[in-house]
Amino acid sequence: MRAAGPASERQPITLLLPGGAVLGVAFQTGALIALEDIFREGFRAHVRSIIGSSAGAVTGTFLSMGMTPEIILKSLTGRFPDEIGYFDPGLLLHFDRGRVPNPFRAAWQSLLFLLADLRRNDRGSSVDERRARYEGYLRRVDAVVDLVPKGWFSLYGLERFLRPYLSEPHGRLLGFDQVKTDLFVCATDLTRGRAVLFGKTKFAERVAHSPFFSKHQYITGQSLLQAILSSSAIPFLFVPHAVKHELLADGDARNTAAVGVAKALVGARFMVTINPLMPLAGVGPHGNTSELFLQALLTALEGNVVATLKLEFEEKYHREEHGEESYDIVYFRPSPEDMHTMTGGSVMNLFRYQALNVFFGYRAAFQTMRDHPTEATTILGRYGYCCDLAVATRRYALLERSRDDSAALEDALLLPKGELS
Repeated sequence: MRAAGPASERQPITLLLPGGAVLGVAFQTGALIALEDIFREGFRAHVRSIIGSSAGAVTGTFLSMGMTPEIILKSLTGRFPDEIGYFDPGLLLHFDRGRVPNPFRAAWQSLLFLLADLRRNDRGSSVDERRARYEGYLRRVDAVVDLVPKGWFSLYGLERFLRPYLSEPHGRLLGFDQVKTDLFVCATDLTRGRAVLFGKTKFAERVAHSPFFSKHQYITGQSLLQAILSSSAIPFLFVPHAVKHELLADGDARNTAAVGVAKALVGARFMVTINPLMPLAGVGPHGNTSELFLQALLTALEGNVVATLKLEFEEKYHREEHGEESYDIVYFRPSPEDMHTMTGGSVMNLFRYQALNVFFGYRAAFQTMRDHPTEATTILGRYGYCCDLAVATRRYALLERSRDDSAALEDALLLPKGELS
């Protein structure tokens, strides 16, 4: 193995964490445990900046506050109440009864819609009459569409879990300026259709003078909790989060350029992306609504990430060809088979914790580094780190033997690194 450079030569790591609900937090936790095993000098201690969206914002915020991936995993399991509270996934899908339309009004609008539909294609009528009927039909379609809630679920449950951890002892909510790590949380402003970025006050002037952020809104002074809630509202599942006169939703819906944010704000050169989502390998013609909604969501989110990375890699190669200072992006994601197992073809499995999802995150990071040893050694060495797979190989073998037993799998993931050396 190539020897790592001295600590003074190690360059900071920027961590990019897209969303993925409970599944995403579990997957990212597993990958982070793997990276801690693989970096001989440690991984987490060298992360200086984090950019997160939705579930990635939750993971990133906990890391910024000094929590370890192991503690995050313990919160998902509920087996360690003396160390951290249970992150009960059941709290997430908090049904918002106040948003459900009046059933009598819904029945009346549906009846009017059906009557308009029966009349709109009367071929014996004149063109003007058919056009008038079609206009009436469109108005009825509008009325029926308006019956669909802006979201079925509220973020009350997520807020209830997060508030104790994101507050000072006397109850005041913590802000971005109070965490050591340079943390940024992405959201989408539905009122203006633009990207929103929450972060520290010290970056406001840099944002104001950077052309990259001409279509962004940079928000300082907000609490960590409000930023996470704004970033986590998956469209049509969760009610958008209201901040003043704006409706904010899932950060991955608009913020597809986390790498650009990292380069522009913190001058990032060594970036690690842990993306827990990718499209399903195949959806049949008779796929149900949940499966089709899931596939549409996965395709849009992963497609945005990949398209952005493609542009960034093109710029990277262009810089290198001209002898300019470049950067590196290490990208981890699940295999198609693991993605199918994690979701089971249902969007609801995004909100279910499974120990296997943590294992799949570990495997994604471990196998990527194991199967590309030359690239891994070269990239890590370029920034003063050393890739050492000895501990990860032993843990991975233990995980493979334990994968059919959730508790044993969790115990293997939580086993201290020193006990595997």
